[in-house]
Formats: sequence, structure tokens, C-alpha cells
Amino acid sequence: MLNLGLATFASLHHYATVDEARSVSAGLAHWDAGAFALANNAPPFARLVAALPVLSLRPNRIKSSDVLEGTFADEADLKAARDFAYTNSLSYDHLIRVARLPTLLWWVAGAWLITRWAGELYGSGAARLALVLWAFGPNILAREALATPDLPAAVACLAAGYAFSRWRSKSSWSRTAVTGALLGVAMLTEYSALSLPLAWLLLCLVRCPDQEMGGRTAGCWGQAAQAVFGLFICLWVINVGYGFTGTGIPLGKLRFTSRVFGGSKANDPSATIADAGPVRNRFEGSWFGGFPLPVPVDYIRGMDRRCSDAESCFQTIEADASRATDRGRITVALLLAKVPIAAWILIFWGGALSIRRGFPADERAVWIQAAVMIAPALILSSDLFPLASMLLAAPFTIVGMSGLARYLGRGTPKATALIVTLLVGIFASGLSAYPHLLSYLNEAVSGADRLTLAASHPYFDAGRDLLELKSWLGRHQEASPIGLACQYVNDPRALGIEYTHIPTGPGPAPPNDPWYFERLGPRPGYYALDLYNLTLPRFHYFKDFQPAFVIGDSIRIYHITPEDADRARLKVGLANTRDLLELKSWLGRHHEALPIGLACQYVNDPRALGIEYTHIPTGPGPVPPNDPWYFERLGPRPGYYALDLYNLTLPRFHYFKDFQPAFVIGDSICIYHITSEDADRARLKAGLAPLATRPGRRGIANRSGFLNRVYRGPDGSVTNYTIFVPHDYTGEISYPLILLLHGYGDRGTDGDQYLKVGLAPAIARRENDFDFFAIFPQGHTGGWAPDGDDTQHTMEILAQVEAEYRVDPRRIYLTGISSGGAGVWPIAARYPDRWAAIVPVASAECDPALATAIKSIPCWCFHNYFDVSKPPAIPRQMIEALRREGGKPRYTEFYVLTGDRHNAWDSAYNTNELYDWLAEQRKPELHLMGTDGR
Repeated sequence: MLNLGLATFASLHHYATVDEARSVSAGLAHWDAGAFALANNAPPFARLVAALPVLSLRPNRIKSSDVLEGTFADEADLKAARDFAYTNSLSYDHLIRVARLPTLLWWVAGAWLITRWAGELYGSGAARLALVLWAFGPNILAREALATPDLPAAVACLAAGYAFSRWRSKSSWSRTAVTGALLGVAMLTEYSALSLPLAWLLLCLVRCPDQEMGGRTAGCWGQAAQAVFGLFICLWVINVGYGFTGTGIPLGKLRFTSRVFGGSKANDPSATIADAGPVRNRFEGSWFGGFPLPVPVDYIRGMDRRCSDAESCFQTIEADASRATDRGRITVALLLAKVPIAAWILIFWGGALSIRRGFPADERAVWIQAAVMIAPALILSSDLFPLASMLLAAPFTIVGMSGLARYLGRGTPKATALIVTLLVGIFASGLSAYPHLLSYLNEAVSGADRLTLAASHPYFDAGRDLLELKSWLGRHQEASPIGLACQYVNDPRALGIEYTHIPTGPGPAPPNDPWYFERLGPRPGYYALDLYNLTLPRFHYFKDFQPAFVIGDSIRIYHITPEDADRARLKVGLANTRDLLELKSWLGRHHEALPIGLACQYVNDPRALGIEYTHIPTGPGPVPPNDPWYFERLGPRPGYYALDLYNLTLPRFHYFKDFQPAFVIGDSICIYHITSEDADRARLKAGLAPLATRPGRRGIANRSGFLNRVYRGPDGSVTNYTIFVPHDYTGEISYPLILLLHGYGDRGTDGDQYLKVGLAPAIARRENDFDFFAIFPQGHTGGWAPDGDDTQHTMEILAQVEAEYRVDPRRIYLTGISSGGAGVWPIAARYPDRWAAIVPVASAECDPALATAIKSIPCWCFHNYFDVSKPPAIPRQMIEALRREGGKPRYTEFYVLTGDRHNAWDSAYNTNELYDWLAEQRKPELHLMGTDGR
């Protein structure tokens, strides 16, 4: 009863983990549609059982067809989980707790099996000892409070192992059937149960079991016949679990993503859940490829996904031998640290006792099955196996340890005292971490090693401490909105947690990290990070701070003061507030330097301090081709420039090494004054034309910023439009251009509503540094049919702007929101040679048949996952169509629950990486076009 009470309290205390959210939503999809592709990195039986009590409450269901076809496996799991969380937002926490109830029944079944097996081997005292170990083992107790497959898999494997032990002691056809059926259940619960037949084979090679058959002892042929019968029963149970879907399909007709099943060229990152994409089959064309599968096709696909996940883990370390060594070391250390020290003593003591007794056959069956269960973790050193393997081995090990009960008696007082002390130690060790037992580590782990091993915990156990974080924020209003970096399924805003983005650190970050180009931290504020995010390169700078609070066992809260931020920024050469204030004072004495060119990683926008600044032109090299700044205009140019020490190390500003700083501000900022003569000398040195000989303007207006215009067509029609002209534009070089198509509600012939949403407000926030032209035409109808008048007038406006300004014809981009996003697709298909890239946002509709015409145009599509009026299924089908045609579109879904859920444009156009990505896109060839855009 104490165990059940502890497990119930822990269940009420924790929010849904990522794995629980995946399991419950997938289990419901299994029952509703008979579809087993979701969460198929583990078999479905435990999920089916967990979903049963949830079904009785009649929750709002998800449509599995919306997330299965053509969707990446991990993405589909999370989308289904988020769909379920969103559609049941008011009762979600209650539904997850109900789904946890069957796990308690699994624990009870495990307790009965353990006590029965231990009692048969060693007597009633051993049964009681085994029950205590099963009830208070911290890892057992942790999984008992979750709706995940871990504990059910351990119990199912224990049941199969116990049945085999009974068959081995006295075989019969009935015991064979029971063993085969329970093995089938175990394999329906965890793929690692495939290790059990290997353990049984080893045991049978040591000694053939006795068999009653007509009063005679049968030979190994009889035992082999029973084994075949047991295998048939096992396969039948597996097929029943999947509804016999896909059984008998030739192995060579499947497509796989792992190298185990697909061959050395498999594991393609574009492989999807459906049988689509460039995936392979190593058996195709071979004699084995014609072999009909004796198990459902989804079972094999799930094994393939498990292997693919493991291979992805290996690929990240195989190029770095030292990291591979670290992974193996961490795997072993994690296995050792997850078990209490007192339990290790009992394990070695129990094993030694069995060996001393001559390793009897019944005891040998227990220890060998435990060893085979743990072997995958030790051999593969993979993120996928340590915790699962340890839990599968735990019940067998507990049965083996229960043999120590022979020392619990009056004849061995010292041994009895030691065993009782060790049992108390196990209970106290677990109680010290309760209720946060998921990340339990024993007493031997401390300091940095504890954080390293805790961070190695699988990400899918994350999210459990969000309820406690909400409670903490309720007591600390000054921390809200908090900067949050945590793995979760349901948006924390649904819990009432208001959060913001955490600024990234100065490195080291790989160039292909999508966060790499954002503004750098540290910055003042409150920040909450889980252990997984603390290991990411972009948040490494938090190692310089101590957490102010610890939430549960997975979240650390940091309070960074302005002084702390400045000290940390100074350490890595970033501008700090003190130096920016000194720069402001210097500019007050040197008005000739205003507005100054500024390249500083800052805490707050210097304009808030009264510092007016402009963009610093990039230099001629060396700059890698994939640098998004590579295509910007080249320096040097005359003027005053202020750079912090970090920016001076960037390749695009290497040309400042040819100049001496005129002033030094504080500890981090250098000011350069480049005269026209200095600039020309440096330009000649780099092979650039002197400024005096560069082409002049092309008849531009001497105005910049947002300029309101009116276009009068040949037919007398009038179209209002606004053009944004970069503030640094002089006509000397060409600039890229973005053309925006507004939504239906912004149509009309007057007013400026079309400038109040989407791209224009985003430009206004960065106006002085925005290096794109932008055109905002106001359509009359709100629709953007490629043959419509609004589209024709827009293309004529674009041609007129190109004639007036120096626009780079190789870098013209088309974007739109809502109905404008829907118009992006057909307009891009009508004029495919016109656009260097397209950016549909909150697209109201799409036609996948257009994918062939636009597959070669770089595309980044944005949508809100919780958009009800225009659900994300609309752009998803277009993105999948593009991928099938060989295109490589980018697709981003935001998880915004507040405000207008159709609004994805605020998040999209305020994504800094979008403009860096656009700057990289340019057409490989120029095409001459008429004024109509054709």
C-alpha cells in the first residue's frame, strides 16, 4: 500500500512527459483507426492498454490521417500529441493521469510474478524480500507513475521468462503454449524482448528440459517440435496485436530508413512514415526479398525506426573518437549510477551466493536472462538502450537477489543486520530524490558528474516539471514572462506560463545551427532551462552562472542581473552596457560621427540609450560562401565605425585589420575613422574599384524609408502601394527586393491597413538596418489569382520599381499572408523565373498540382500549428508535394495559443534567420522580362 501511495502522489505531482504525450495520443490512434505508425519505435501493446481508460472518458479525438501520410516519424508523433493536447486543453492533465492508472496494475502483476518465482526458488522469506525490493526500487517507482511502455515491458518480459523457466523444469505442450503467448505479449510491448529467445537458447544448450510424453523422456527432437509450436503461438499473438495488417508481404517490397534493413546508403533524413521518399531495402532483388513476412509490416517498420534512431546517434559521434569513448563511458556510468549502492551490494552478493551453490539450473535461468537483457546497453553504448535495458533486467535481478533471504534468521544475526541495513539504504536513497525519481542518481555521483549524467537522460522524459515551474512563477511574479528553453509537447502557455525566447550565446555553435545568427547573450533576466537544453552549444554561456532555483529534477532557473551579464559579456569580448554608455558620451562630444556604423552584440538596443547607428558594410573576404552576409555590399567606405572585440573577429569585418582604431571605448569597443583616401587605398589593395570611379545613381529619389505611391494602369485603374527604400541606399549597388501580398481583410482602395500587419511592422522595428527593398501593393479584391487584375497591376508595379531603383534582378522574393500566402503558390507557378525564393505565411489554400512548376524555387513556408480557420494540413500537403517532386522546401510551424491563431506572420517576419536565409537565395541566371513580369 505504501508503494501505491507513493506512486499515486508522484503521478499527481508531475505533468505529462514528452513520451507520455506521444504514447497516449498514439494509443488512441491505434484504437480509432487501427494505424500503428505513430510512436512505432516501441510496439503498441502498452499504449493500447494505457489508452483504454482514456477512451471511457470520451475525449476529443485526433484524425491520425492528418499527421501520418508523408510526415517525418518524430514530427508525426509530436504533431499527434499536440493535436490531442490542444483539442483537450481543459482536461488534458486529467486524461494523462487516467492513462497512468493501468501502469499501477502492471506493477501489481509484476509483484505477483516476482513473489511467486522467488518463493518457488527460495521460499516464502525470499518472496517477501523480493516484494520489498520491487516496491521501493527508485527506478521501478519512477516508471510506475507514468503512462509509458517501460514498466509494462519489464513485467511482460518477466512473465515470459517465468513461463519459460517453468517449461524448462517440466515441459509440456500446454506450458509451451503459455510461454509462446507470453513471449508474444513481451514482443508486443518492447523490441528488446527479442533478446529473450537468445537467452533461452543459451539455457537449452546447457541442458535439455525434461518432457513428459507417454510416460517417457523425449529427446531434443520433441523439444524442438514444442519450440516450433511456441514460436507459432508467439507470432500469432503478435499478429493479433496488429490486426494482421500487412502480414505476408514480401520483405523485398518494403522501404527502410536504417542501414540494418536498408543497406549502407539508407538512413536518409528525408524518409517519411509513409512508403515514400528515397529510402532503400537491402533485401530487394535477393532471394530473401521474396520471403513473406510472418509478422505485421508495422512491426518491421518499427524495428527499422528503432535501428535508424540508434544509427543517427552513432553518426553524430563516429567522426570523433574521443566523443565515442565519452558516450561509452557515460553509458556505463549511467547504468551504475541509476542503481542504489546498497542494491549493487545485494546484486553482487546474490550472484556470488548462486555461484557458490554451483549455479543451479533454476537460478542460472534467472541470472542469464538478466544479463542478456542488459547486454544491448553495454555493447551498443546507445542513447536508446541504457535505461530501458536496465528496467527490463531489474525484475530478473530482484528474483536472483531474493536468494539472500536464507540469511534472514536467528542463526545469522550479522548477515541479517547487513541485509536489513542495505534495504533501509535502498529505501532512503530513493526517498531522498522522491518524487523526482526519473532522474535518480545514487550517492556515489556528485558535482559535475551528477549534472553530466542527469543531462544524458532521454529528452522524451522532459516536461514533467512544468506544473512545479508554474507554481514557482506564481510566487515570483517578477520573473514573468520568463525565458524558457524546455522540451515539451503542450505549449506551456496553455498552463498559464508566459515565456519568451532565450538569447543565444557566443559559441561554439556550428554554422548550420539555425540559432547561430541571432543576437548573442548573456542578457539580464530570469531564464528557465531543462538539463537537455543546458547541453546545447547555444546555451553554453549559462555555465558561467549558478542556478538561483532548481525546479523538480529537470529545470534550472537562472537570474542574470545587468552586472552579471556585463561581466560575462566582457569575458567573451562582447559590448556591455557600461561601454555603450561611454560610447554615447563619446558621440555627444563627436557629432561628426553620427550616425555611427555599429557592430556590437548588445544587451538592449543602443537606440534605447539614444545612440543612432547604421549598418557596417561587409568586407571582401575571406568569407565562406554559406555566410548569409557574403552577398552584401563590400567595404571599406568612409565614415566612423564602432565594433566590439567579438565582431572584429568575424570574417566579414577582417578588413578593419588594415586600419588603426582612432579611439578605444572601455574594454570592448574600438572606433575607426576611415577617410575617403583611406577607403580608396584599402579598396585598391583588395582589388575593388575606388569609390570615385564607381557607377553613379540611376535617377533615384533622394528619399528612403516607407514611401506611399499610387500606380495608374494603362486602363486608368488606380492601385495604392508603398515601397520601402533602405536608408543606406545610394544607387551605387543593387539591393534585393521583397514583394508582399496582403491578406483578404486588407483589401481596398484607401487607408493603410495593409501596412499594419505582417512584414511592414517587422521592417519598422529594424528599419535602419533593413537592407531589402519591399513593395506593399494594396489589392482591390483580396484575392491573388495569377490572371487577376490585382496580380497584373502588382507585376507592373514591380517592373516600375525596377526601372526607378537599382534592384538586383537575381534576388527578388515573393511572400504573402493568408489569402496572399495562398496567392504565392500560383503566382510563383505562373512566373517561375521571376523569384529567387518564396515565403508563404498562413497560406489559406494551395494546389499540390503546382508543385512540379515551382519545385526548383527555394521555399520557406510558415504556419501556426493551432490555426483553426486554416489548419496546417493545408500547407503540409503542398510541402509534401514539393518534396515528392524533389524540392527541398523549409517548413516551420509555430505553437501560438494566444490571440489570433491564424496569425503566423508576426512570428515569421520577426524570425531573424528568415532574412539571413533570403540573403543567401539568388537565381543562378538572369532572365529578360517584359513590364508585365513575363
